[in-house]
Amino acid sequence: MRVGVGSARALFVVAAAAAVAACGREPSEADLLRALQRYHAAWAAEQRQHGMARRTPVFVNLAFDATLNLHIHAVRKERCRPATEAMGYICTVEVEATTPYQSGVRRRVEARFVEGTKGWLAVKPRPLDTSVRQGPDAGNPG
Repeated sequence: MRVGVGSARALFVVAAAAAVAACGREPSEADLLRALQRYHAAWAAEQRQHGMARRTPVFVNLAFDATLNLHIHAVRKERCRPATEAMGYICTVEVEATTPYQSGVRRRVEARFVEGTKGWLAVKPRPLDTSVRQGPDAGNPG
């Protein structure tokens, strides 16, 4: 039996749809929180390791130190949509975090989230806003 180009395309579309359906559900807020916490912990560990490997005189950079000690304690999922160029979902979330020097820091972030064998993973999170909002009413306009 010979498969024509049209049939091959149709088969590809069906296979792609099945693959997307196999991905299952989009991540919950709890999934997003854990994924971002894992991503930040790995990034901070890498930065600390890199700093120790340089063996240069240590100058205190409080802002950078605060970034390494950031604690992400809540996220609010704004939206998720299936990723078009890779597996997973592209999600926009508002992250609420604290540092040793600042509490109630909020920032909107977008990242691709992929479900792995140990839960959801955040891939290349990027900030959507350059201003850092603070306080309990940070998300509410004046």
